[in-house]
Amino acid sequence: MLWFTKKRADRFHRVGFDCGRKSGAYVLTVVDAEGSETVTTFLEEDAMVAEAVRLQLDLESRGWSALARST
Repeated sequence: MLWFTKKRADRFHRVGFDCGRKSGAYVLTVVDAEGSETVTTFLEEDAMVAEAVRLQLDLESRGWSALARST
């Protein structure tokens, strides 16, 4: 899961998304700032990746910052 954060009114909000495969389809899961999940399926990996990149660029253009991955 790749998480983005943005401070609003003395509180940090998080948005995350994850790319993967499930039952033969490519799946993009998005967790919004309220914690709700949206799952979108794709027939092709390229389409899923393109949507993930679009989401990342949109978040960054609106001031969200990616959190460093921890292991």
